[in-house]
Amino acid sequence: VMKRGGLIGGLVNDGNTCFMNSVLQSLASSETFVSLLQDSSLNEREFSCAFRNLMKKLNTKHYKHGHDYKTNALLKTMTKTPDKNFLLGYNQEDAQEFFQTLLSELESDLKKNKKPDEKAVYSSALPQDAVLGNANIGHLGKVYVPASQIDPNLKDANDRYVPYTLLTPVDGLSAERIGCLNCGEMGGIRYSVISGLSLNLPSDNYGALKLTDLLKEWIKPEIIEGVNCNRCALNHVLDYQREQLNKLTSSGSSSTLLIDKLEERISQIEGELKKPIIDDDAIKNLFTDNMMQKSSKSKQILMSRPPPLLAIHINRSVFDPMTYRVRKNNARVVFPLKLDLDQFVAEPDEINTDARLPMSKKTVAEPVNTEPAEEEEEEQEREDEESDSDDESDDTEKSICSKQEYTEYQNPMSNDSLEGPLVYQLRSVIVHYGTHNYGHYIAYRRYRGVWWRTSDESIDVVSESEVLDAPGVFMLFYE
Repeated sequence: VMKRGGLIGGLVNDGNTCFMNSVLQSLASSETFVSLLQDSSLNEREFSCAFRNLMKKLNTKHYKHGHDYKTNALLKTMTKTPDKNFLLGYNQEDAQEFFQTLLSELESDLKKNKKPDEKAVYSSALPQDAVLGNANIGHLGKVYVPASQIDPNLKDANDRYVPYTLLTPVDGLSAERIGCLNCGEMGGIRYSVISGLSLNLPSDNYGALKLTDLLKEWIKPEIIEGVNCNRCALNHVLDYQREQLNKLTSSGSSSTLLIDKLEERISQIEGELKKPIIDDDAIKNLFTDNMMQKSSKSKQILMSRPPPLLAIHINRSVFDPMTYRVRKNNARVVFPLKLDLDQFVAEPDEINTDARLPMSKKTVAEPVNTEPAEEEEEEQEREDEESDSDDESDDTEKSICSKQEYTEYQNPMSNDSLEGPLVYQLRSVIVHYGTHNYGHYIAYRRYRGVWWRTSDESIDVVSESEVLDAPGVFMLFYE
């Protein structure tokens, strides 16, 4: 370690400030994050300069212990600081909240140097170095998404792009699709800038949960029953109008005025149905409420463009129905040294706009049953009964994988060969010890080729296995 540059710096605990110290140590391990703070455009920004100086102190070459720094200079520059009671030890703040506060302050400084995003631009007006899809993952600034996915009804949508600005290394793009499982229509893909992921742990007690299984749960489609669908409603009205028209013409009706009105209305509906999306205004003019068709819709979210530094928050707060209180789920989360995000990412040209198909074109399509079947309900009841029986006979914690399985999962034999643009390396881990309302945060961070355990002023070199065996994982940073 001394040959590689010596020890890293520690942070003084001024009360219950371990939540702050763990986040700052974790961010100091990110090359992209530290590099952003060196940007000359931030030289006149008080917060960014203080942040930069603290990161530099933590990463400076120290050749003996005792180099511990205070966060006071940084806190004084923040417009929104943690609860002042922490100085007296009355509150245990949340590391995730402090992380978001830091980002908010940094984004505020960065926005002062950026122009607001313009509306959709034509392809001919795109800059020569315009970033599309997942090109150049490390890029910060504007990225462009096809307007045809966001609003297919927009004029010249196929020749226009909508810009989104990524300010910090933890910024990425998510894509959300909500669509009808009967006709496939969705109201456009909703793209959003995200600053990390928050993954919920199940309320049940598990011995071990894989990080990738939590990510699969995050992208799992949610089925919403009994909702209105504009296209299904218009199709229903069209069938009804055609049926009435056939009755009039087959009966030899002399009411030409009524026939003309029906033909005009049918023509209007057919014209509206040719549009990619049926808007609400058209529905109000072309149908009556008693003909609205209820359907099932699928809601799903994916990462469209992952950030250079992926921050993952493990939400351990669960509601306890026995005590009617929120408690901490202490289940172990098993995480790998290398994380392949490919199955959780779909750039714009990999997204299916038909809601009856999997959102990602990389996913094998499976038939969708939009009507609840009695057999499925009965099968679910049998499974619930078996589950209740298992719970009564066995009180041991559930576990999704054995120790050997999660050891291979964390650091497989082929780990060195796992490469690609969407393969991320573990940079730091924040761990929380204690209960839901109180405890202590520490951080493991990789720097100068070794892993460090940082607990405020206490700095130690640790083995890789200790990091992977860490209990109470609260946040993970992959780069």
